[in-house]
Amino acid sequence: MALLGPRQVGKTTLALEVAKSRPSVYLDLQSDADLAKLSDPELYLSQHAGGEWIMDGPFPIDTHVGISRQLATIRGIELGDQVRIERSGGEQYALFTVDEIRDLDAALDPSVIEMGETGRLRLGLAPDTPETCAHLVTKIAPMPPEFVEETILASQQLVVLAPHGGQIEPGTDTQAQVLVEALAEHDPSLWVCSGEHEGGGSFRIWHIPSTEISVDSFPLLADVATHDYDWAVSFHGMSAEGECVAAEQSQLPALDDPDALALILVGGLADPEVLEAVRKAILDAFDPSEFESEGGALVVSVPAVTPSKWNTVEAGWYSTRSPASRTWKARSVSS
Repeated sequence: MALLGPRQVGKTTLALEVAKSRPSVYLDLQSDADLAKLSDPELYLSQHAGGEWIMDGPFPIDTHVGISRQLATIRGIELGDQVRIERSGGEQYALFTVDEIRDLDAALDPSVIEMGETGRLRLGLAPDTPETCAHLVTKIAPMPPEFVEETILASQQLVVLAPHGGQIEPGTDTQAQVLVEALAEHDPSLWVCSGEHEGGGSFRIWHIPSTEISVDSFPLLADVATHDYDWAVSFHGMSAEGECVAAEQSQLPALDDPDALALILVGGLADPEVLEAVRKAILDAFDPSEFESEGGALVVSVPAVTPSKWNTVEAGWYSTRSPASRTWKARSVSS
């Protein structure tokens, strides 16, 4: 059954109310954490057979486009840059990453932009539209007041990052601000990018995977990237799938256990000694009572290498409960 309707009319509330009377699984398709569960859909569905499924939101959408070399030259765009594409009139727009710059025959229109079917949906186009002639292609991603950067350039000991603030991954920018306040004596630097959109859809319009963000498209991030920081802490909406490395996973209850209390998962590709040190530091400071009502996990990832070669810790909150109880524990996570 499909439950359709305009934004904010109560579709999710109605579905969750019906689901109270029977076993069910809720997936928010605008959540990175829930989308990650479907990376192997056959396996995940087989593990949760026998109940009702509520899949809320649009299906995964393509954020990549191909442009002509002529257009790239005119706009100063390089491979991997983000571009803000607006349809004629500026009523429909979205952020994309350029993953192809192609040479065209002289007879072809160089303004044509190639994108997948789901990418076209981001601009309000029919999925079978063969090509897109955008009214405006802009290399600079921010578009105030909906999509903005904020930065504080201070100490080079630590930089705190939140690439998907506002309503893209709600609460992550708050966590970054809280951490900067908590460590004020160390004068940390800060970069936050926040996205909003009247009527909803911020994730659909503004979300670009953090691994693809180009400093050439975000002027304030480019300023931050010129410095050599000792450490970086980045806040995300994260999935715990596959993240647990240093934590004692065998002693942890299943993440989809409705009775599970808060967990701490520490993972990533950094040296095991670093992972273990981070895990111990969190355990020393962790107060489980702060999280018990959430039924999820504090997920911390320590990548081995970042583009800027900073030592980076990524943190997010992974909830196993319905959106009604997904209150971001910004201050607790940051603390």
